[in-house]
Amino acid sequence: MTQERFKNNLNAVVISFFFFFLCSTSDLLLPRSPLAILTGGRWDLLQPSVGISAMHMQLLHNNKVVIFDRTDYGPSNVSLPSQTCQNATVFDCSAHSILYDVASNTFRPLTLRYDTWCSSGSLNASGSLIQTGGYGNGERTVRVFTPCDGGVGSVSCDWIENRAYLSSRRWYSTNQILPDGRIIIVGGRRAFNYEFYPKDPGESVFNLRFLAETRDPNEENNLYPFLHLLPDGNLFIFANRRSILFDFVNHRIIKEFPQIPGGDKRNYPSTGSSVLLPLFLTGDINRTKITAEVMVCGGAPPGAFFKAARTIPKIFVAGSRTCGRLKVTDPDPKWVMEQMPSPRVMSDMLLLPNGDVLIINGAANGTAGWEDATNAVLNPILYLPEEPDQTRRFEILTPTRIPRMYHSASLLLSDGRVLVGGSNPHRNYNFTARPYPTELSLEAYLPRYLDPQYARVRPTIITVELAGNMLYGQAFAVTFAIPAFGMFDGGVSVRLVAPSFSTHSTAMNQRLLVLRVRRVSQLSVFAYKADVDGPTNSYVAPPGYYMMFVVHRGIPSVAVWTPTPREKIFDFVCPSSCDGLICFYNLYKSGIVVNPATRWHRSFPPPRYKQVILDKSSSEYSSVFPLSLLGFGKDIINGTYKPVCLYNSLERGLRNATTCEVFDFRTNVWKYITPSSPYRIIAFHDPVYVDGSLHWFTKCKEIKVLSLDLHTETFQVISKVPFDIANCDNIAMCNLDNRLCISENKWPDQVSHQ
Repeated sequence: MTQERFKNNLNAVVISFFFFFLCSTSDLLLPRSPLAILTGGRWDLLQPSVGISAMHMQLLHNNKVVIFDRTDYGPSNVSLPSQTCQNATVFDCSAHSILYDVASNTFRPLTLRYDTWCSSGSLNASGSLIQTGGYGNGERTVRVFTPCDGGVGSVSCDWIENRAYLSSRRWYSTNQILPDGRIIIVGGRRAFNYEFYPKDPGESVFNLRFLAETRDPNEENNLYPFLHLLPDGNLFIFANRRSILFDFVNHRIIKEFPQIPGGDKRNYPSTGSSVLLPLFLTGDINRTKITAEVMVCGGAPPGAFFKAARTIPKIFVAGSRTCGRLKVTDPDPKWVMEQMPSPRVMSDMLLLPNGDVLIINGAANGTAGWEDATNAVLNPILYLPEEPDQTRRFEILTPTRIPRMYHSASLLLSDGRVLVGGSNPHRNYNFTARPYPTELSLEAYLPRYLDPQYARVRPTIITVELAGNMLYGQAFAVTFAIPAFGMFDGGVSVRLVAPSFSTHSTAMNQRLLVLRVRRVSQLSVFAYKADVDGPTNSYVAPPGYYMMFVVHRGIPSVAVWTPTPREKIFDFVCPSSCDGLICFYNLYKSGIVVNPATRWHRSFPPPRYKQVILDKSSSEYSSVFPLSLLGFGKDIINGTYKPVCLYNSLERGLRNATTCEVFDFRTNVWKYITPSSPYRIIAFHDPVYVDGSLHWFTKCKEIKVLSLDLHTETFQVISKVPFDIANCDNIAMCNLDNRLCISENKWPDQVSHQ
């Protein structure tokens, strides 16, 4: 028995030594810096035809991709299910949208009725695609696609369309999700304004003169404006050659940035592209001071569209070779210009999980438009934003064999590949046109970090450990494995990438967050654990689903999906309901007001003191934070609804005072009420709404009823509690038939007063 155990142990030692030797010797063949061996990536043809040309694409958090074209040009090459023909524009039994399953490389048709030509989109906080505008009968339409678990053979999820929802026609507009979960929709052809989804209860469309000022006569050059949400909560808007910092809450321009140098036009139809470079949340002291830098590349010189579209014969002017970088958070920002290896127009710019920028698709001459470009650029280029030597930042990559011209699209997948599709520079589907026929194929570009030579250093995420929901400022842990023993050098990065809506060289809502890794500990021979700080607030990471990558030595893992934050889960419901509206809220994150009958909803950010707690990200501070249960009521004079947060102030010197904040839906900000209540409140009782006022119990020897008039926003004590109460737990308050009811919890001899 002892001999047998010895043999088994000896075998285990020999096997372990052999495995260690195998890993160690094979590692000698792998460079310590994986990117020392460079490749240009490779291309894989996924589908020779999906039946439609991919004008628009959006990746969903179930790793399916919604793809759609326009609907007004006639039949596509994929059929709708039987008996579902459309007659909104012309009688049509073909599909103009599909759902592509990345894992199985299969697709099924979806049903669209109203024209989506040159429209826009954004995912909302719960992961549904909110798709807006289009042409003709679709110009004011909002379409919603909600992911479901059904496979490609399932028809359980499809488009839901509301034809007349938008206040203004939206053709060539741009969308951006905001910190409160709303979506802003900016611009469009002859639409010099913006609006929000869901709509505001009051004014629904807001003028923006900047859009009219940036329109060139006969050429426009300001359609599909570039939008980037900045870490201070404001919006960067770029159109033509100009850009502004825009406060969408108070509807004002804060500042205008310098014009991008060189004279080239950057927006449709002189189509360039733009990204917000990765946001680094890695500072040790103050993570609220985040540097934000915007990059704009490509475009066309003035007059290029007129020469390509309106002269006979067409003249195809060379596109722009320049890129500009602007640190918008600098006090005095200035553009820093660089040169690409070749001119580019109609290219897509994508943020890769390792922080590099991929520039892909497009042409070298001409502009966007039907038959208005030539000289397809088949080689993607890689831009290395952190490379200190400016002359080495651009690299030319492996070319594709399929030109991707006007009406093409691309996006990043969760496995690190880039999905590429579309290209139709013709009024209708034309498969015989040369050199650029209508393209129905899908292909994938595999960046060099997916090369097999890097397999041994590629991390694999095992678990993401959260102490509850993913909240702003919350720490969490990621466990991961590195296949090759001894190849982990201690450096690892955890990154969040927001999936973009891709069309017309515009990647709407694209952003990459580099999170702070506090420490990395080894769990076993191949497994490690990283302790990570989550995003600081909703300005940095607007609510929604993100792809979480672990990056080791420049090589990313396959991503896991995580909602940041989980906006669809709320811990509390305000007991007061006004006109059928219900208010949900949480102690740490955004709240939402919902009308269950109409499905109207409106998000609002946390009160200021809660945001301070989240920004502090300190357990010591959080342990003494002032508890507050939210109140919700209506100003019956003005007809406005108001969330209210009244809390006992615990700051030094304010122990006997309170602070009150009221949210204003018109300005989308919390404001302080002064003077606040002179009495501290019993904080664990919900405030009760009755006839235009909210009510609390005061915390003092003689418990009183405190009232806040929601119109005048003033406090008063209206009554002393009509009981002798020794324990605050034995008293309750409610709205009984629109009268304030106070009761003593004294079962079975219950007493109440109204």
